[in-house]
Amino acid sequence: MAFYYLFLSSSMLNSSFKIIYYYFVQNKPFYTAILLILSLLSTACNIIGTVLLIPIFSILVGSQASFFDYSKIKFFGRLLTEETLQSNLLSIIISLSIIILIKNIANYGSMVIGFKHAQNIAYDLKTKGLDILCNVDFYYYQQHRSSEILANLNREIDKASLAIKSLQKILIVTVTIVLITVILLVVSWQLTLAALIALGWIIWVNNWLRSQASKSKNASIGINQSSNRQIVEFLSGIRSIKNMAMEEKASQDIAMSIAEKNKRQLRTKFMSAAIEPITEMSGMATILALALVTYYTQTSSTILPLLPIYLAIFLRLLPFLNQFNQAKLQYTRTRSSLEVVASFLNPPHKSISSSKDLSLLNLKAQIEFRAVSFAYPNHGQIILDNINFAVDPGKTIALVGLTGTGNSPIAELLTRFYPAVDGKILLDGQAIESFEPRSLRKAIAIVSRDTFLFNRSLADNIAYGLDDVTRQDIIAAAKQAQIYHFIEHLPAGLSTKVGEGGVFLSDLQKQQISFARAFLRNPKIVILDEPFALIDRNLLDLESIQQTIQTLTDQCTAVIITKQLDLAQIAQQIVLFNQGKIVATGTHQELLQQGGIYQRMYSMQFKTNQQSRQIKLAQKIARKLAQQNNDCLSQEIRLNLNTLLNSLESLSQGLLEDEEQDTILDNSFQSAKEMLASLKAYENKIEQGKID
Repeated sequence: MAFYYLFLSSSMLNSSFKIIYYYFVQNKPFYTAILLILSLLSTACNIIGTVLLIPIFSILVGSQASFFDYSKIKFFGRLLTEETLQSNLLSIIISLSIIILIKNIANYGSMVIGFKHAQNIAYDLKTKGLDILCNVDFYYYQQHRSSEILANLNREIDKASLAIKSLQKILIVTVTIVLITVILLVVSWQLTLAALIALGWIIWVNNWLRSQASKSKNASIGINQSSNRQIVEFLSGIRSIKNMAMEEKASQDIAMSIAEKNKRQLRTKFMSAAIEPITEMSGMATILALALVTYYTQTSSTILPLLPIYLAIFLRLLPFLNQFNQAKLQYTRTRSSLEVVASFLNPPHKSISSSKDLSLLNLKAQIEFRAVSFAYPNHGQIILDNINFAVDPGKTIALVGLTGTGNSPIAELLTRFYPAVDGKILLDGQAIESFEPRSLRKAIAIVSRDTFLFNRSLADNIAYGLDDVTRQDIIAAAKQAQIYHFIEHLPAGLSTKVGEGGVFLSDLQKQQISFARAFLRNPKIVILDEPFALIDRNLLDLESIQQTIQTLTDQCTAVIITKQLDLAQIAQQIVLFNQGKIVATGTHQELLQQGGIYQRMYSMQFKTNQQSRQIKLAQKIARKLAQQNNDCLSQEIRLNLNTLLNSLESLSQGLLEDEEQDTILDNSFQSAKEMLASLKAYENKIEQGKID
């Protein structure tokens, strides 16, 4: 029965059959063998212990000699070889104690080993799942939500291991039932035939009642849902119902639906409540039937020893039948998880395979894109179209463009999160696919727009992914990233816990930690992927940021992906993207002189930044001027302000030479200085009471 059930279940589960086969045959099958042996040992002790009660009964009725003349139990008569009643009882008690001890040891061992085996299965499945999650390509995580992956890794795997344990239980219980049945046949085939017929009838009636109760329950659920929909419809459409004078009809329909639901629920209760008494009465009827069969098939001398022995063994069979039904029910509830886990352990999107594993020890970090085209998997839109550019070792290149122009996937291609659709990406003249992904990524430091912090200390976050890093190394990296002055003021310093539940950090501070990570890695290649895109520019110290980036990129090959041209100016070469194509290449000054998109971007960004500062400055001045009536002072400030604004307007065009820019900046600084001096003098007069 169990083998048929296993085959049927496996054929339904298709790919999950491999999991079942693996854990039953290939992976430590001795667990199942040991559990089977312990189950049989416990069953044997149960049977023998029950039969050993017969000598006590024999002693009490004073017929021990004739009782043990029955050939099937002559072995137990040897326990009554002592002359005195006390000696016989002592022999039985010692034997029973040993049997009970062995049975409990077997039960305990079976429980512990079974639990350990289930844990091993769950652990093995979860580690396989984690290995796959480490190796699948990045697109897999975009297709599946974190909650879905977590459910597969925890709940579904736990249920799958429970399903495997249920199959194991079905197998063990089935073998035990078969062996007990064989023993019953040896004791009396006539009684066994009668018992099997009776048990078959009881099982059929029991299953029929359960199926009827289940059908009635499902019908009740459907009627309840229909009734709820009717009530919602009644409440939502009450105006229309009243307009058509259909209140009474609607109420009757709902009442009929509720009555039908109650009827179904009552039927379900009737069926469920009838299972236990019918099973109990059927059991009593079976025992009476066995007694009658014994009376008509056995001689008077064998009735007394045979019936108690047979019933003792038969009653030990019934709990196993119940265990079989429970295990089958548990497997039915959990078998769908086997298919889910089988699919999870064989995801369609595998990691990019490596044909080689080239060493990165002597990497020069020369990067070259040759006619590279790219589109995200399962998307037809081309993001990069025939891209060609190169970065010499130790040089910095900036990839700029407006939003949606296609430069962002460059970082994902260089780190092999995605493969190119066409063309080649070369690293030191070798195809990037020739390098093992993990070793390649260890040679690259990435500072992206969003910095993820682990639920660990600041020191652990900065040194994450690195071994043998000293505290002094971490401090040096934090200082280079200009975050150490903040860390010093924390109560626990570098030991301060951040991440979820830790100290709150601003977006700028998180980004500084990302820079500290990059400094500590001492990478061959640095990729800055829109590092300040999510940070308010009013919070940024541009000069300090440029200095940090310059320090980071001095000793390595750097790729800056940005829309902020004040960061792009650091690079020796700027590549301008538009609609997935390269439209211009050159230095900052060369691209400004060419005009076009780059010049418009620069003018827009510079004016926006200047206008923001000018507005704030004008608001402060306006508040001051509104409080005074000194015409001379007003004219003086207005003159300086006009000079300052005209100078800034000239500078914002971006077409001036460096010497001219310096002159304009000097004039602007002088105008602002004179204006502030006038305002300070005015404030002093107000404080001294010379101006009303």
